[in-house]
Amino acid sequence: MHYPSLRGTARTLFLVSVLAGCAKVEAPTIRPAASTRKPVVYAVNYPLARFAERLGGDAADLRFPVPSGVDPAFWRPGRDLLAAMQQADCILLNGADYAKWVKTSFLPEAALVNTSAAFAEEYIRLPGAIQHSHGPGGMHAHEGTDFNTWLDPVLASQQAEAVCAALGRLVPEEAPVFRDRLASLKDDLAGLDKTLRECAVLAGDAPLVASHPVYGYLAKRYGWNLVSLHWEPGETPPEKEWRSLESILKTHPAKVMIWEGEPDADMVNRLHRLGLKVTVFAPCGNRPGEGSYMSVMRANARQLKEALRDE
Repeated sequence: MHYPSLRGTARTLFLVSVLAGCAKVEAPTIRPAASTRKPVVYAVNYPLARFAERLGGDAADLRFPVPSGVDPAFWRPGRDLLAAMQQADCILLNGADYAKWVKTSFLPEAALVNTSAAFAEEYIRLPGAIQHSHGPGGMHAHEGTDFNTWLDPVLASQQAEAVCAALGRLVPEEAPVFRDRLASLKDDLAGLDKTLRECAVLAGDAPLVASHPVYGYLAKRYGWNLVSLHWEPGETPPEKEWRSLESILKTHPAKVMIWEGEPDADMVNRLHRLGLKVTVFAPCGNRPGEGSYMSVMRANARQLKEALRDE
C-alpha cells in the first residue's frame, strides 16, 4: 500500500486552508463621495440677496446678477443668463408684480420662491402712473401693484422668514444655523421699525411729499399723510410739473420732501424756496456702493427723523 509523503500532505492542507480563507474575504464596499456642490440660489433684487447672504453664509452659491446702477425691478436677464437661471436650485422672487420678466420666462416652478406670498392680501394697488425713465432702464410706469415691500421692516421680516425656509429646504443640515441667524436679522429689523415709529410720532398727520410712488408700504405702516410725484433725482422736471407741485402745496402744505436719491443743488434750492426740506430715503433695490441693506435703511430712518424733528 502506498502512503503519500508527509511533505505532500502538508502542502495540500496548506493550499486548502489558503483557498478556504480567501473564500471568506469580502470585497471592500465603495461608497460614493458625498456631493460638495452648493445649491445655486438667484435673487431678483438686492434686499433678498442680502437676506440670503446673511442667513445662508457660504452654504449656498448665491447669485445676484443685476448690474450696478440698474433698477432690478425693470431689468431683465439676457438669453445666456436666463438659461443659467433655469438650472438654479432656487430663485428668490419679491412677488407683488416685481420683475415682470419672470411671468414671461420659462423657469422651473419648483425653484421659484415668492417671498411675499404670506402677505399677498396686503399688496397695495396703484391706480395708474405716468410713463417715465430710470436712466438706462428705459421708459416704464409704476402701475398695478406697489412692489417695494422690503421698505417696510415688518414685511421685510416676513420675506426674510421665507428666505430662511427656502435655504433650510436646500441645506436641511444647516437649518438650525439659518434660524439662529434669522433671529438676529429680525432683531435688527425690529430696531428699524422702532426708529420709524418714532418718526411717525414726529410726523403726526403733517403733510409729506415724495418724489416717487415707492413709499406706499411705509405710508401705510406708519400713517404718513403722503402725496407722491414722479420726479427723478438726476432730471430737472419741466415747468408744468413745478407748477403742479405748487398747486399741490396749496392744499397739502408739506414741509418735507422724501427722495430716492439726492437731487442736484439747483433743485434743492428751488424746493427750499417753496418751503420744502429734502431728505433721502433710498429704496436700496440694487446693491449700494457702500454699506448694506441694514446700514442704508438705518441711515434712511435717521435722516427722516432729523428732517421731521426740525419741523
